[in-house]
Amino acid sequence: MKKLITLLFISIGFYTQAQSVCFGETFTLTATNPQSLTGLSYSMNPGGVTSNSATFVFTPTASAIYTLYTTGTNTNSTQATTTFTSWVFVQALPVVTPSYTQASCSSTVNGFNFNLTFTPVTMPAYNITWNGAPPANVFGPQQYSATGGIAGGVYSCTITTSSNCTTAVTFTMLPTPSPNTMQVTKSYPLLCPGVASTLTGIPANYSYTWSTGATTSSISVSPTVTTSYSVISTNSSGCTETMSINQPVSSLPSVSLSVTQTLICLGDSTILSGSGSSSYLWNTGSTSSILKLKPTSDITYTLTGTSLDNCDSKAVVTLSVINCTGIKNTGNKYELSYVYPIPANSVLNVRLPEGYATAELRVMNALGELVYENKQCSDNSRIDLGEWPNGIYHYQISVSGKLLGKGALIKE
Repeated sequence: MKKLITLLFISIGFYTQAQSVCFGETFTLTATNPQSLTGLSYSMNPGGVTSNSATFVFTPTASAIYTLYTTGTNTNSTQATTTFTSWVFVQALPVVTPSYTQASCSSTVNGFNFNLTFTPVTMPAYNITWNGAPPANVFGPQQYSATGGIAGGVYSCTITTSSNCTTAVTFTMLPTPSPNTMQVTKSYPLLCPGVASTLTGIPANYSYTWSTGATTSSISVSPTVTTSYSVISTNSSGCTETMSINQPVSSLPSVSLSVTQTLICLGDSTILSGSGSSSYLWNTGSTSSILKLKPTSDITYTLTGTSLDNCDSKAVVTLSVINCTGIKNTGNKYELSYVYPIPANSVLNVRLPEGYATAELRVMNALGELVYENKQCSDNSRIDLGEWPNGIYHYQISVSGKLLGKGALIKE
């Protein structure tokens, strides 16, 4: 036979309410004692928490029904329990995992994205309220990202759900750097050797570092061959730019000057010819490449040749003029000459100054080229002129580097 045992629990008072809390917030429930029980103890489910205090503080993570129990002795000395039930609804909290794109020297695009989610995951209705003007390209209260054109500054806003759960966001957008707009100019597109060119960085208020080591906005260079220079500029935003500039250098014209003879008898003429250039300018003012001259005294001529690139080069020649008429008419022995006869045909005699047994004799042609040299020439020496071209020659007689005399002779 089974015994039927009936257990009787006396429950006095049952109270129910519904409350909301935002995710992550603490929540407080307080047990009630409407029957004035004594010797109280308290407990809460779910969780099986017991306490000597009527107040329970906790952080719910999900919506649930919480029941508080107040247990004690009533006025009839009977143990009684009062039950208090609360529906606790955990409301979604905005969660921000922000990312930012800051403008840089290489890109002016900036932006932000809150990457907005909610915990629990159900997305409620929400609004974003900006403290002050919103960033550029934000057009609605639900927009949590924007790109481009955002001015530098500190921005703050509050995201509020329909359940009044809020998350505050503050972020800083850096100013958009000014682009580096450096340009480099040169004073000469094509440079002649020996001429200075100025390389200039623009604008002048940038800082510059040149490959030459200079740190000024402009440098002066004088390359002899085509040379490349580099420069690094930095503007007020710290943006840098590197640029290379090529300075072409032309070659100088190879000006040469030929002359029929540099030692000329008074009254005779000579021809100067220039070559190796595109245009010519003599110190006489002539622009011809050829000059036919009859100088009356020693004179120097300078020829400036200019290339198609407008580069100049010079050549110089000095003409010496002597009175050859007196030499020809003097006969076999001209008292001012150390050689005879003048003019000579096949043999030239040498007469040294009185008191000298030997001396050094040098003979040059009209172009100044050495054609004969005898460092131990004796008095009354004879020189064979058989192979010498006809023309004017000049000579020097010296001893131990001291010039004793000089003059001109003619080979016919």
